[in-house]
Amino acid sequence: MGINRLAKGILDGIYSTTTEFLSLKLSKMQ
Repeated sequence: MGINRLAKGILDGIYSTTTEFLSLKLSKMQ
């Protein structure tokens, strides 16, 4: 159970980081 929560937390962190990075790139391109 703990490993699943840990994996979900890591995935959430990667997802939010990627989303911020992509939105930053898009705003610079415009």
